[in-house]
Amino acid sequence: INSFMASSVYIIICMTINRYISIYRPTHFHRLHTFKNAQIHITLSFLAGILLHIPLCFQNHVVCLDQEHDHHDATCSWQALENEDISQSTMFRAYLVVSEILLRFGPITVLASLNTLIIYKCQKIAKRRQ
Repeated sequence: INSFMASSVYIIICMTINRYISIYRPTHFHRLHTFKNAQIHITLSFLAGILLHIPLCFQNHVVCLDQEHDHHDATCSWQALENEDISQSTMFRAYLVVSEILLRFGPITVLASLNTLIIYKCQKIAKRRQ
């Protein structure tokens, strides 16, 4: 689920960049805003979301806690435990820092900056029209 959330964030960033280009570079907009480019951006957004979450697949492992043997039936109580060899490694900690930057702080900064510039430009255009 987190990979789809990340993908949707990246799609919103692509849409915001698209809107920014349409306001700041209107002569380039039709050349850059094509169906092929939209497909590429959506595909890359989903790939980035999935690839950035692959290391989390190795963070936990599943173990059988209580195994009961009856005459014909064996039941087990399964639980996911943290794989400490991986979660305590320097590489995994570096991954967590990079993923926080790429999945939280980076998108927030890009969206806030571009939307602020878009609002500024729209206000400037509205003042010229008055």
